[in-house]
Amino acid sequence: MSYMDEFGKKMHQSYEHYNEGEDDLVTLAGEHFPRDISEDTSPFKLSSGDHDSRDPKDMETIKLKWNPQVINKDNDSDTYNVVAIFNHNGKSAEDHITYLFCFYHGEPVALVDQTTNGGYMVVHPTANQDLASHFKEIANS
Repeated sequence: MSYMDEFGKKMHQSYEHYNEGEDDLVTLAGEHFPRDISEDTSPFKLSSGDHDSRDPKDMETIKLKWNPQVINKDNDSDTYNVVAIFNHNGKSAEDHITYLFCFYHGEPVALVDQTTNGGYMVVHPTANQDLASHFKEIANS
């Protein structure tokens, strides 16, 4: 059983994993991963993750790249290299949770997307320390 299966059970959620060459993961909000990353269909905005975040129009726009085979030279760019994607669709668009496991300047970062509307996608580092530390363990091994 994968860590995300265990994590999902603990959170009472089921997660679908994107596998290279398969159809995109589609969120209930209409996002398509990794297509929306690869085609840069909407700008990605980086939030602090606080519920009272600033207006997304004022947030930093970041670049993501679907790059499951990230190599050392990729660490020099200001791009979040996405190596794995997991999505949970609940009962409505507001109830989707997408985890984008990335490397940014060589460091593992687990970003969360729960965007439901707008011309952009807002992501933030996960507040779940178990998930973040498990990804860091995998990345360092």
